Amino acid sequence: MDKQDKEGANRDSMVIEPLRKALEQLVKSQMQQDEDLGRKFKGIVTLVVDKEVSYSLLMEVLYTAGRVGDAKRGGLSHFRFAIKKI
Repeated sequence: MDKQDKEGANRDSMVIEPLRKALEQLVKSQMQQDEDLGRKFKGIVTLVVDKEVSYSLLMEVLYTAGRVGDAKRGGLSHFRFAIKKI
């Protein structure tokens, strides 16, 4: 991953900025939709990961997703994995 895609252009950062920004927009939209419908935002993320995805990239994705949202309204805090048995 290019360092310009990391938080603060720091290669050692665990936050993937383009992913964080995209998730922030999606979460904000989903929170508004849930609020309009009188539902509580659940903050569930389902990850579908191929066996070729490195452990380090998976950890960066999880860490980045975990930083999305705010303390007052919640964020992404529940993770599920979809696994295809071969």
